[in-house]
Amino acid sequence: MREDIILDFFSTLERHYDYAIIHHVDKIFEKTCDIDLVINCNKEDLKRFISAYCLNNQSYYVSHTIDLGVQRFNIIYFNNTEIFKIELDVTYSNKNNLEIDTKGALKRKKTTFIKGKALYMLDSEDEFLYYLRKKVFKKSPVEEHLSYFQKLLPDISENEIREKYKKEKKYLRSPFFLFKYYLHKFFLLYYRILECPSMTISFLGPDGSGKSTIIDCIRANNPFVNFEYYHLKPKKIKSKNQNIQINPHQNNNYSVLLSVLKLIYFIFEYNFYWLINILPKKITPTLIVFDRYFEDIFADPKRYRYGASDSFVKFLKKFIPKPSIHFILEAPVEVIHNRKKEVSETSLKLQLKKYRELGKQKNYYLINANKPVDAIVNDVVKTMLRENTINNSMFYSDGKYVSLPFFKKRVSLNINSLKAIENGLSLYNPYSKKALIFKIFFKRYVLSFRNVFRNFLKSHSNGEFINHLEKVLQMKFTSSIYYPTISDKLILQLLDSNEDIYGYVKIGLNPKGNHKIINEIRGVKEMASRGLLDEDYLIHSGTYYGCEYFLMKPIEGQSAKCLSRRDIDMLLDKLKSNEKFKLREHPGFLKLVNRAKIMNRVKLMEILLDIKNTSNFSYNLVIEHGDFALWNILITNNGLIQLIDFEYYSNQGIEFVDLFNFYFQKGKLILKLEGERLIKYLKDNISLDTFNEMLKVFLINRILLQEEECSNQNHEFELLLKIDGSNK
Repeated sequence: MREDIILDFFSTLERHYDYAIIHHVDKIFEKTCDIDLVINCNKEDLKRFISAYCLNNQSYYVSHTIDLGVQRFNIIYFNNTEIFKIELDVTYSNKNNLEIDTKGALKRKKTTFIKGKALYMLDSEDEFLYYLRKKVFKKSPVEEHLSYFQKLLPDISENEIREKYKKEKKYLRSPFFLFKYYLHKFFLLYYRILECPSMTISFLGPDGSGKSTIIDCIRANNPFVNFEYYHLKPKKIKSKNQNIQINPHQNNNYSVLLSVLKLIYFIFEYNFYWLINILPKKITPTLIVFDRYFEDIFADPKRYRYGASDSFVKFLKKFIPKPSIHFILEAPVEVIHNRKKEVSETSLKLQLKKYRELGKQKNYYLINANKPVDAIVNDVVKTMLRENTINNSMFYSDGKYVSLPFFKKRVSLNINSLKAIENGLSLYNPYSKKALIFKIFFKRYVLSFRNVFRNFLKSHSNGEFINHLEKVLQMKFTSSIYYPTISDKLILQLLDSNEDIYGYVKIGLNPKGNHKIINEIRGVKEMASRGLLDEDYLIHSGTYYGCEYFLMKPIEGQSAKCLSRRDIDMLLDKLKSNEKFKLREHPGFLKLVNRAKIMNRVKLMEILLDIKNTSNFSYNLVIEHGDFALWNILITNNGLIQLIDFEYYSNQGIEFVDLFNFYFQKGKLILKLEGERLIKYLKDNISLDTFNEMLKVFLINRILLQEEECSNQNHEFELLLKIDGSNK
């Protein structure tokens, strides 16, 4: 398979650029062999080609600058659970340390055939010169390579080779060359700082979750060049066995004062050793792996004899440098306990609960460790590579951008023209008074000096995702970007060549975001089938480096500022089916009970069980929007009412849940009502015999949703307890 993939790569490359393999063509299929080649293109075009190739072949790549004019690409392929990589060292410019004339060499290239496929390689004289300079540069003794040099040029004698070696060696030690060399190194350092070609990850989980095994497999399948291992802190250790604890819970906790002092000392250690050990590695192509990290104190305080509060750990976490990704390995308690019995099952349950709480935060990924090791490693490496590939620069189009608001980015606004700015500002929250004031200020004062401050803004060129869309849709786009509060997705506004709004893209940035995007696509198709959306509302959908996305057409109209109860009922009636169920048998209610059980929300389970035992009412099965609120309802220019934003859509919804959501969101977020006043507002607008029952169902559904989103649930939980207590 490796041979076929390499031959396919060069076949694809040939259709776009001239290339030549530099040496050892006969060894390019070996796993331990990297492939040196020269290509006639610039760096940006080269990256675009590699990116497009990987996208078309469901693979990933990591890259870094080896030297000026030389780029390393590691292309990583997945074949079921097998991972393998192809290492390419590409010389693309004449301005390289070895002073290889790439354009001249490509004119003199020759053809060889492997498995009936034509491959291009350097002419023997060019390869001789390249190989000679490379060995001189690396200070490799000429005697070790005489046979290979004579294989390239059979007519040359050993003495002639030695003379050429001495001549090149003399030149490479000359002041002129050394000046150029160190100047190149200076620029290389600059490019490496910009690239930051490393990645730092950590593995968290109880003893027995498989961290050591997974880390060993990651080392064997490292997509980067180098590998660095640390345990808990960024301090060098002599061996992995140095920090093994036989019985980590045998000692008593420290006092609160000693615990606090220990954590403060930890903060010093993390920052000092990060500066000494990790920061220098950031400019090298290194995968830096931590077995446990600071967060472990929160999940397993007994291991560290920590006796103070969890909130103090959460607070101090803000003051330590952070890895790019935290992987949390979880498995059923009995599985972990069977692997390692030093920790009790009760303690394991508590640890896993806290680890899952961490797993809801940004850049934390829960990994099912109750699977074959190869499958786990596959999941981890794919997540690493996706995170390494996807970044905000991919979503910019040509032009200059300003961030709004200046102090906390919500929108990256393309300022190519006044029309682009006007369209982009529509991404900014129309219901927030702060946003409204800021937009007025921006239009009145900032736009007047647009041409002045444009000079101080960085120019962007089309990002890879924009290039991808332009290629798929055969159009030129200008983009502005909206960053939602929950950072699992992005929303892009696309303008066509006339700077009119062509559509909006939603793209997931992690597994949770992908789930929402897939769910929303289902919701859009369901709405279109019911005539609630145009059939062509969904323009295009796809997957980009493991990120699900879709493009929807704009709906000409305005966000609903207010709606009559008649309009709301009419809209919700269209989502209603003819099927009715007793609440205790309703698919939506059973799904709610199962979610509460999985999340181990005991109090919620008690309330749901009470509802199940006492309810005698029946409710329709409905299409539930999930975020039925004013900002997700549009009044079109034709006067039609249309729903948008279906990421919480469910086809097993319970009647009235969306209705409660509408008035709850309006009362809480727009009218700023709380407690009894909010409950009274809901009662005034929702007249139901089963008001209390449905309010509890709605609140439990909302609490579980907010827990999944890592949002604060205190207000909803207090309301639930209040309404539940008033019934007893």
